[in-house]
Amino acid sequence: MSLSNPFSSTDNKAGTSQAPLLNLEFQKHVVEFTFPLPKEVEEITRDTEVYNGVLNWNTEHAAVVTQTHCFVWNYSGSDSVKQLFEQETPIYKFKMPMCDDDDDILDDLSNHHKLPLVCIIPSNQYQKPGLLACSRRGEFRYWEDITRESVFEDHYSSLKVYLQEGDFGTHLACHETHQSSQDSCIIIFGSAKSVLYRINISKTGMNSSSLSRSVGIMENFSSYLWLSSKYDTGDIITTTLGNKLENNLLSEVFVLMDKSLEKWAFGQTRSANKYVQGQDIYDNIIREIYSNDSRIKKTDQVDLKLLDIEFARNNELVILVSYFFGSNQNEIVESKNLSYALVILSTEEVQFSDAVIYKVDNIHGLKNQSNLSLGPQANLVVPNGGPAVFVVFPQAIIITTILEGSSYSNIVSLQDPIGDRIIGFCGEGSKSWHDRNIDRVSRISILTAKTGIMTCKLNLVEIMNERDHTHDQMNLDNSQEMRDRELKRMLEQAVFNTSEKVPVTNYISCEHGGDINSAAIEISDEIMNSRSQYLLDFIELKSQLNDRCNKMILLIQIIKFSNMLNELHPSTRQHLFWNAEKMACALKLWEYYNASLSLRGQTEEPQRKLLVSAIQEYLQERKIQIKPNEDIARFFFRFHVRDIGSIFIYIERVINECHVQEDNLLIPEANNIILLSFEAAFNFRRTNKDLYAITSSCLKESWTFHPELLKVLHQQFEKTSDIILDSDTQYDAEKIESLKDQLVKLADILLGATSERLNCDDSITREDAQIYRNEWTTILKKLVRVGKSDDAFILSETYEEYKILVDLIMYNGQNINHFIKKYVNKYQENFEYPLYEWYVEKELYADLLNQSHAYEYKDSLQKFLDERNLNGISWMHDIYLNRYGDASIKLRHLARNQPRVDRNKTFLSISKLSFLAELGDEIDLKNEDVQRNLDEIDNGFELLKAYSDLQHQFVSLIISQSQYYDTESKQVNAIMEETAGSWKHNKPALAQIYEKQVIKIIDGEIIPTSGLVEVMTLADKKMENAFPFALQFTLNDNKLSEDHRRTILQTIWRRIYLNDNWENLLDTSNISDEELNEHIKSTFVYIALEIVNRSVTGIPLNQWFYPPAEAFFSSTIEQFHKWFPLLSEEQIKSLIEDYLKENDILKDLIENYHLNKYVEYALGLLDLKSKFG
Repeated sequence: MSLSNPFSSTDNKAGTSQAPLLNLEFQKHVVEFTFPLPKEVEEITRDTEVYNGVLNWNTEHAAVVTQTHCFVWNYSGSDSVKQLFEQETPIYKFKMPMCDDDDDILDDLSNHHKLPLVCIIPSNQYQKPGLLACSRRGEFRYWEDITRESVFEDHYSSLKVYLQEGDFGTHLACHETHQSSQDSCIIIFGSAKSVLYRINISKTGMNSSSLSRSVGIMENFSSYLWLSSKYDTGDIITTTLGNKLENNLLSEVFVLMDKSLEKWAFGQTRSANKYVQGQDIYDNIIREIYSNDSRIKKTDQVDLKLLDIEFARNNELVILVSYFFGSNQNEIVESKNLSYALVILSTEEVQFSDAVIYKVDNIHGLKNQSNLSLGPQANLVVPNGGPAVFVVFPQAIIITTILEGSSYSNIVSLQDPIGDRIIGFCGEGSKSWHDRNIDRVSRISILTAKTGIMTCKLNLVEIMNERDHTHDQMNLDNSQEMRDRELKRMLEQAVFNTSEKVPVTNYISCEHGGDINSAAIEISDEIMNSRSQYLLDFIELKSQLNDRCNKMILLIQIIKFSNMLNELHPSTRQHLFWNAEKMACALKLWEYYNASLSLRGQTEEPQRKLLVSAIQEYLQERKIQIKPNEDIARFFFRFHVRDIGSIFIYIERVINECHVQEDNLLIPEANNIILLSFEAAFNFRRTNKDLYAITSSCLKESWTFHPELLKVLHQQFEKTSDIILDSDTQYDAEKIESLKDQLVKLADILLGATSERLNCDDSITREDAQIYRNEWTTILKKLVRVGKSDDAFILSETYEEYKILVDLIMYNGQNINHFIKKYVNKYQENFEYPLYEWYVEKELYADLLNQSHAYEYKDSLQKFLDERNLNGISWMHDIYLNRYGDASIKLRHLARNQPRVDRNKTFLSISKLSFLAELGDEIDLKNEDVQRNLDEIDNGFELLKAYSDLQHQFVSLIISQSQYYDTESKQVNAIMEETAGSWKHNKPALAQIYEKQVIKIIDGEIIPTSGLVEVMTLADKKMENAFPFALQFTLNDNKLSEDHRRTILQTIWRRIYLNDNWENLLDTSNISDEELNEHIKSTFVYIALEIVNRSVTGIPLNQWFYPPAEAFFSSTIEQFHKWFPLLSEEQIKSLIEDYLKENDILKDLIENYHLNKYVEYALGLLDLKSKFG
């Protein structure tokens, strides 16, 4: 059974007159949707990743808890219909105590286990209930009533429970006694290190007491006499009340831990709490599971987990456990095939002591009757001590009983187990005292993250009546095999005895106890293979096939009508669906073949016998024996429809073995057979997939997914195309037109089958399909070639292949503008972008910009050009649209990327003209944006001027020589002698770099900033203001990484210091102050500082100036590899050696020539010393 209704309303407990919004009634249980989530809470569960829920039966309050807040609302006494539409339930938002983010203890916990622990506390008379919350580290907050006023931060009492180092809270419970007040409830807080605390709430505030396990001598003896191990130091999982006690004691309390069970006697609020005993129950339960679960071998290992506990009637304890098993530990971990069971513990009293011995009295295995994967989280709810039992999972609830002699079990699953989950639950009298008679109807309420609040009820009266009736008939065979056989018999009766006029009147009881999956598969297979004894013996095959098809559909309809569809596993539904689909195809194919028998005088013999020949090859290859003179076709359609997908492969074989002349006759016939079968399959799939819950991920089980069928379809397409295009084909116009129609349908099926496989989760299937996906353009172009362009266009649209659609339009060459306009209006960017890509890929830039649609759809074209970063043509479109400012920016970017000076200058010039055109007649030079753009352009021109000056300088050096240099190498050598003669032998690696840059500059090429800096700062004859220019170019180059920029700036400043003559300042005794100032102002240091500081406004000094102590070369080999990936290891090492030589000279200047002092002096003259700091 599945919950599919999205709404819920208030809890429908006894005494509540409000009717539920929806009441799903079954034979023994009912599910009521009673209260929807309030709007604010619905938003929280939708948008918050980690949260939990709380429900309280007596107070009828619900809460959703996040890591920071708790949202509480009352779901009783409201008009649920009004709430459904208006959702105006008051929500009270309380701020939770939180753990510190840096708490190392909780780092290893999941986010769910970091959520605060929350309890709703019962109210005193005529008061609202209270709210208790604590963090995992023991920070408690208590609000004495849940009202609007209480949400303010100063309206709560607080308490700190000091946990041991490394410990954290795992359990918080408020056990309500029948007095149901704040003073009489038992509040227990437990930790991961098995420490228990009792939290007391009074009018004066809160307090806590740690519970000691120490006992007296005699009590200690009797208590430990029955222990099979030491204290359990694991987590405290949960607690439950036991029997009500007398005198100063209030109640028994049972504490479930990782492997043991403890018993306590709790007193009144201010009375002592007494530890009674602890007993290891883990090993005893495992031993019983070994003997109870027939699946477990003696050699298997069992991994057991204790999940929850309830105290039931007759002093029994019910423990919910999960376990999985395997032959070794790795198998256990990998399988994770969880089983669940209810363990019933009975007690045997110990003389002279309060202690008891716990014995496993019974184990009830829980059966997952759905296709959901449950667990590992689960909780136990036993309302009023039973006998009804509800096991609550996040996705479902198993409903059962602990009644002796009753095997009743059912499962209620959420319709959307992925998007919805159960986050809270409660039951009347759960984990409390049980001092009243057994309920006639047992019930619990649950809170889900998406649906809201629901109530599940179990009719115990009917179950007990049925148990008593069954007890009188114990002589009946009650085996599983018998129940399965009986279910199959009932299902067969329903399928084969149902009138066609009323197809779903038969009903199969949900109490059958048999396996619906195996029964349905057996019946379906027997129908498909004509093996069912109930099938009518039609001589006419068409009627027999039609009857089998109807029975296939009736089978699933009756299962659905009987509310058993959700009991079918997905694999079962798929199996039934593919069987039914094969039958539908077989019926259509036989009808076609049968009609051809009536027209045998009008068709060629090979053509008519193609299907029979293929079936014959199939039977021979499979070594299937048939009777003499058996009708091969009828035999196949009666008994071998399961292999219908293979027949088309044998059809292809028959064609390939024929002569060319016969081949031309058989290909159209093969097309008819294949197309008819595929169309029948697709039609059946479209009509019935919802009934069977079939999705695209299931398609790989269909006969249409046979691995060889794509090849068959493609070969048929190619052969059909060849016949149409063959001028020697002896076909009249009508037959050619028929072949063209077949070609279109083959293309459609081929594209569809390929598309299905491309979405499959099997990588090999996807790889095989991709081979044919790569042929789509060719396939559709052949349709265009044979005059089926409209069909080719439609197929491209159907499969959303707009790139192919563009190719087809251009390939067709007719009415191009008409089709472009049509599809642009229809699909907009989905078609426009592939259209523009087509022009770009073929480098038809002028055609792209000159087409009529270029202006009509100018905005989308501009967006495409910008997104693809096609600035090389985008700027022209900008100018065409009068967007001069955008064009100017793009032209600047293009200029920076040009490899040659002349092209750079051209783009930069057009950029300036475009920018001026954007400004129009009135140019405001004071405008910051205008000035910034003009400065950026001018900086570009300055860089180009530097290149021109260097080129002119080098050329002038050659011309000025008396000797004529007729080769480039001689010219470069001459330049090297004139500009690098003083250092090229001392720095060979730098000289090699320098020479390569000289060659490029002479040739008019743009070189990287690092190369330009080397040329400008190393040359013996430097151009005017070379150092300031080098600094500015380095600062303006956006392509440089920050570490590379820093290294280049350090190099420039280092060479500035090395190029100044500091010897003149060693002795200043004969120099006046004015002369000293003039000398400093003439240094490269001063000039560079003055020029650059004036031109780079807005950039802090410390980002471009490096004093002597910071100008040393310090880069690594790894950095050089990153900056210059084409240089070898040896070249980089040589370069570094040359740079280190500069370090030695700089060090000497600092130590012996007072360099630091004079640089600071220069900064002072320029009022920059304070800026450098």
